[in-house]
Amino acid sequence: MLPLDLALWADLIICDYNHLFDPRAYLKRFFLEGGENHLFLIDEAHNLLDRARDIYSAGLDRRSFRVLNRALGDQHRRIATKLAEIDVFFSDLGKRCKEEAEGTLVEDEPPHGLLSLLQNFLDTAESALSKTPAEHSDLLFDRYFATLTFMRVAELFDTHYVSYAEHRGRNPNLRLFCRDPSRRIAEALQRGSTSIFFSATLTPLEYFRQVLGGNADDGLLDLGNPFPKENLQVMLADGIETTFRKRATTCGDVTECIPGNYMAYFAPFRYIEAVVERFAAAHPTTHIAVRRSKMLEAERSAFLRLFDETSTETLVGFAVMGGIFSEGINLVGERLVGAVIVGVGLHQICLERDLVRNYYDAGGRPGFEIRLHLPGHEPGLASGMASYSVSGRPRSRIVD
Repeated sequence: MLPLDLALWADLIICDYNHLFDPRAYLKRFFLEGGENHLFLIDEAHNLLDRARDIYSAGLDRRSFRVLNRALGDQHRRIATKLAEIDVFFSDLGKRCKEEAEGTLVEDEPPHGLLSLLQNFLDTAESALSKTPAEHSDLLFDRYFATLTFMRVAELFDTHYVSYAEHRGRNPNLRLFCRDPSRRIAEALQRGSTSIFFSATLTPLEYFRQVLGGNADDGLLDLGNPFPKENLQVMLADGIETTFRKRATTCGDVTECIPGNYMAYFAPFRYIEAVVERFAAAHPTTHIAVRRSKMLEAERSAFLRLFDETSTETLVGFAVMGGIFSEGINLVGERLVGAVIVGVGLHQICLERDLVRNYYDAGGRPGFEIRLHLPGHEPGLASGMASYSVSGRPRSRIVD
């Protein structure tokens, strides 16, 4: 609580998005009156759209309620009764999912039949939380707050939302998904007087103004690259097919396109693993640094320390596009002289991205552009960098 108390005396507060946008975590002590003279400087604003979709969405699954019910046993019969009713709902939901194509049920309404059951569970659980044995209290608290979050999101449900359920074995799950968070973002910004969104990858500006809750009369400012143009060289090795079906047969070709002291970026981790194996065999004297999934903070720091400018050994880094090492890396000297971009920087296809695409298509706006193409767009690289792009037709060329 001390940092929050000290914040009241601060002129500048640096914090995560959720302290402004998340209904569960925003700093209420600053925004109770609303519309005060707060200035919001929103950095790396190209990341806000997906974060906002996650903030304003919520999900529940059958298994977590069943685990709680088994843990409580006969100690809380009233809670057990409410959990049994919820379990029946999820059981019926799973059956409905099985009747749908690909086991997925999508609806434009929240699950009204479940909401009353969840409210009954919340009312009963709240009175029992102080009486629950310590070994079970964490489970009950977890389900209580997850359910409370779900109910709060259900209150926001409108035409920008969709509910979907998926059947996974005996564990159907249900999610209230915010396809378009622009209205919620705009509402959160009303807690201040001025907002400035900025990022090196906020392109095209009109697109981001639309999806981040802006109005047509909101100003746009496009600043030129401050680095000398001659410091950037872009080369295309466009004779290598990097589609999913061709990756296995072109890994060797990709390997030959990766020089030393470069960072190579790929779409999925499995692709990285396949190329790294080939690269290590072909270049046994070159040091390799691989960005693993779910790295701890210490492991991330150790990864970057490998690119020490005092080292004379050749080093190649492998990472995923859009990951923690895709932006904001400042390595001095010649230890990192360029980046290799393997494949197309598009998001992988999944149910939620299809739902967003269909939403914008139905509204007369290009869903593919908004959901896949534009978020995958990167406008350029910084000073002193060479970039190889690997994909396309059979020839190599340099692009100014």
